[in-house]
Amino acid sequence: MFRAHFMQNSNVFGSYGFVDGYEELENEVGTKEKIDKLTVTANHHFKIGLNISFWQNKLNLYIHNVYIHDFEKIFIDTYDKHPGYNLLDFNLMTSPNLFKNINFAFQVKNVFDTKTYDPQFWPQSYNAPSPIPRRSFNINIRYRFKQGTET
Repeated sequence: MFRAHFMQNSNVFGSYGFVDGYEELENEVGTKEKIDKLTVTANHHFKIGLNISFWQNKLNLYIHNVYIHDFEKIFIDTYDKHPGYNLLDFNLMTSPNLFKNINFAFQVKNVFDTKTYDPQFWPQSYNAPSPIPRRSFNINIRYRFKQGTET
């Protein structure tokens, strides 16, 4: 993971992950078959984001993108290659510098409405992709109750 400050009150961050391995699956005649990669697992994961505080540190803009490399999915003897995808999220929130005990946030998840699937594992030992929610909008209001006494 890296983090870099390029302007006052802003930073860029990112991370990379790599997964490798193999699986042995039993075929229809009962013999084990080695697959030279993990099914329903993307080998490469990239994440990059930007965080900017502005208006005298009263508002915070957070944008981040996740790239998942293509992966193979298997479901009951069917192998398909699932293409890689990008997911972009946007978040605008207040800081305690604006309101001491109240936090407001507006979020847009999956900004470009990407239709894709996230790798998941089913307990019955079937690997199957799970749909990622399409674009969503969220408004959050959080109130922090005072604890103890202030001096």
